[in-house]
Amino acid sequence: MALKFSDGNIETYFSQDKLVVIDFWASWCAHCKRLTPVIETLFEEYGESVNIGKYNVDEEEKMVAQYGIRNIPAIYFVKNGTVIDKLLGDVTKAKIKELIELYK
Repeated sequence: MALKFSDGNIETYFSQDKLVVIDFWASWCAHCKRLTPVIETLFEEYGESVNIGKYNVDEEEKMVAQYGIRNIPAIYFVKNGTVIDKLLGDVTKAKIKELIELYK
């Protein structure tokens, strides 16, 4: 199961020397629901080398404000606490995987 990122635990992941892939989502978002199995599969594939998880924009607020999240789903790629890339909208597994391979 993919990691559950929150305002309380995200700094722990940012402090590790690993790529962090954050899926900003909400339970009412149809595109987000379609992306969930993709995120779960990627977590299984990269779980040891990449921190991959979900951040519920309805339950958390710090990173929504910090990154100016206005549209979901939004996939952010973070390394050493810095956003290095992002994908917005209904994206494919292949595109997410391409960026993971590029930045891990």
